[in-house]
Amino acid sequence: MGSAFSLIFIGDESMAEKIKAGLNRLNDPELKIKATFLRSAEEALSGMESGDYDLIVAGYKNEDLSGTGLIRKIREKNRVARLLIVADPADKKMVLKDLHKGYEFGLIFSGDDDQILTRIKNIIQDVKYQKNPQEEIEKSKQVIRAILDSTDNIGIITTDVNKIITFFSRGAEKLLGYSHEEVVGKATPMIFHVEEEISERADELFEKTGKKIEGLDLFDEIIAGGKPERREWTYKKKDGSLIVVDLTMTRIKDASGNIWGSFGMFYDITGRKELEEEFRLYKIQSSGIISNIPEPTFAIDLDGRVIAWNLAMEELTGIPAQDILGKGDHEYAIPFYGKRRPMLIDLITESDELMKKWEYEEIIKTGNVIAADVAPFKIREKTLYYRVSASPIYDKNSKIIGAVECASDFTHIKEVEEALAREKANVEYIIDSLPGMFYMFYMFDENGRFVRWNKNLETITGYSAEEVRKMKPLEFIGDDYKDQSSESIETAFSKGYSDVEAVIVTKDGRRIPFFFSANREIIDGTPYILGMGLDITKAKEKDEEIRKLASVVRHSGEMIALADPKGVINFINEAGAKMLGVGVDEIDGYLWTDFIPDSLKDKLDPEIMPALTEKGLWEGELQYLNRRTGDLIDVHAMVFTINDPETGEPVHIANMSLDITDKKKAKAALREVNKKLNLLGSITRHDILNQITVAQGYMDILEMDGQIAKETEVGDKCERVAGAIETIKRLILFTKDYKDLGEQSPEWYNVGRIIDSNYRNSGFRSIQLVNETDNLEVYADPLFGKVIYNLFDNAVKHGEKITTIKFYFTRSEDGLDLVCEDDGVGVPGEFKEKIFRREHYQNTGLGLFLSGEILSITGMSIEENGRYGEGARFVIHIPKGLFRFPE
Repeated sequence: MGSAFSLIFIGDESMAEKIKAGLNRLNDPELKIKATFLRSAEEALSGMESGDYDLIVAGYKNEDLSGTGLIRKIREKNRVARLLIVADPADKKMVLKDLHKGYEFGLIFSGDDDQILTRIKNIIQDVKYQKNPQEEIEKSKQVIRAILDSTDNIGIITTDVNKIITFFSRGAEKLLGYSHEEVVGKATPMIFHVEEEISERADELFEKTGKKIEGLDLFDEIIAGGKPERREWTYKKKDGSLIVVDLTMTRIKDASGNIWGSFGMFYDITGRKELEEEFRLYKIQSSGIISNIPEPTFAIDLDGRVIAWNLAMEELTGIPAQDILGKGDHEYAIPFYGKRRPMLIDLITESDELMKKWEYEEIIKTGNVIAADVAPFKIREKTLYYRVSASPIYDKNSKIIGAVECASDFTHIKEVEEALAREKANVEYIIDSLPGMFYMFYMFDENGRFVRWNKNLETITGYSAEEVRKMKPLEFIGDDYKDQSSESIETAFSKGYSDVEAVIVTKDGRRIPFFFSANREIIDGTPYILGMGLDITKAKEKDEEIRKLASVVRHSGEMIALADPKGVINFINEAGAKMLGVGVDEIDGYLWTDFIPDSLKDKLDPEIMPALTEKGLWEGELQYLNRRTGDLIDVHAMVFTINDPETGEPVHIANMSLDITDKKKAKAALREVNKKLNLLGSITRHDILNQITVAQGYMDILEMDGQIAKETEVGDKCERVAGAIETIKRLILFTKDYKDLGEQSPEWYNVGRIIDSNYRNSGFRSIQLVNETDNLEVYADPLFGKVIYNLFDNAVKHGEKITTIKFYFTRSEDGLDLVCEDDGVGVPGEFKEKIFRREHYQNTGLGLFLSGEILSITGMSIEENGRYGEGARFVIHIPKGLFRFPE
């Protein structure tokens, strides 16, 4: 007997002609093909209401209806027929989005007509082989409905998503007294329930979950996880009498997982023992229908021997029932796995771990029934995917006497799933590739369950994917941020968007500040939160630095103030306000010139403003006028510009000023004292030198008159007196140099120029100079030239055989060494330190002592480390910051 195949095509005429020609070439006497070709999508949709089609072929773009709208309307009109969409490759991205939305359809891209025809032919052949099994499935469903409907002692009720009763079995009619016509499509199960009992159960759930539930919504909550719920309830019959029932509730879902309603099976447990025996007997008897079930099914007894092997199993394996019935030792596994091994039917009472060991993943347990997907296997040269389920068989005494296993072919579904999985992998790759270590992507539903997150969430928090899957968003948040984070989540669900700063606590206890933003998205009717988190640790650290700097500015003893480029002051700290005699809050609107004395205003334009314009900085001494007291305040000021980082234009003029009024007064007083002391010293020194000159004159007269005989005791004593007078003279002259020490501020000096200048002195031209100091400059007292002079003088007077003096420098870890070497006799070891002391001098007086004092003013020092007999070597140590090499 042949099979019929109906096809409808929606698309352009040229493609229709090619499909017609291809169908005409398909000569199959067992298959009658009825094809309808239409260009209008709306006309085709109208025809679907009255026609039953096996295949719908549609172009993705049509004149009147295209894309998502076309696919959605086709599926609304016909959820059974296979749908093949022919799309232009340019529309690939849009078509894949429709796949991601959950629409079921086959996809092929235009451009290869032979491929499109081949795909249609394959579908026709596939449907051909499924026609008769599908009819058998429908018959089996009708048989099962009849069996369920024929059971008087068991009530079966189904409802739709609105709780309206859609099926009311004969057993339910008998147990409750209502007819099918009275309740189906008209009433909800609430007419059977006792309201007080519903309320009590709702209160129990409220105590456990904190959710307030009313009426039949209670059952949605109970079976929300997908597992059946079994419980005793009190039912009210039509006549008002009450019975106690054992009710099992579960959800009804389609193949795509969409919820269609609820299924309830109950029985009167007043006579529990009798009813249980009848129900168990029903189970055993119902096993007799195994042979007519369209899915491959078999059963075994407690010894593992095959007691049932249906027609579908014979077709699948090619093994007749008579060849396998009665056989044990896992004979039934050989057609599937090529060897003897346990199958799901053997593992009903075993642990999940053992099931996984035998490659059964994602095991679902519903009461005593277990179901799982199996790894692909080859049967008769075909690779197939099956979803299998197994359950025990009981006798009337509730003892297990065997088990039954049923397999459903979902190879076609698996192919679609794999295609979707590839696209999903691409999306997941993009999500996991979101930039930056500090970004997290997450997605969760109204119940707080995470449904997607990127790898960074695991990396940052330290939790594994399995741990994240079991957690809720607030579990990552620190206790002190939970309330505001919870409020932000509620805002996102209610208003569509929210953001919040919070601290996440990692698995190892670290606290990391994050900024979270969230958007609500509705996907397949379910609201989700899609969010992004940004690590703001560095921003927080910068905020803290700014707060610290602000505190330093506020409490600084110096004046710190800001003005705009026109000189209008817009900020001043407390020290500055006090210095200028205004309040901190009163400074707005004042100009800098309002606080500069008239005598110094002329200094602004020619000196300060050009420096700011050219260098962005001016530093020097100023005076401010205190507007409250009228006093003049001496300050050391540093004025500089703060520029826009992009344009380079000045946006602020900053002023940092230190009050030096007291310092200047003290310096002036000290200068006056020094002036008077220097005057006194100068007069005294002048008078003493005059007296020394007189004494030396008389000594010379006595010598010239011959009154002092040489080589006599008197002559020897007079010579010593003359020597003492000369020493006093040198000491007096030394005090003149010493009084100038530190009187002027240090400055930068070019060492090479000072060396060359001293060498030009006529007393040093008799030796050769080697000057290798390049462009070295040192920060020293103005008497630094005296140090170089003393080194020349010391070398000439004490070198004896000296011919050359050399100046050069070497670098060290803590600075730089300026070296002066000669080839004279050098300095004996016992005098290397003494020559720098005030009490040790010879011929030239206190030159080396004075050199050490001059250098110490700016932190430099000097030592002699040459080898006696080979020459003197003086080393001046210059710390970092006191030397430079300007270009």
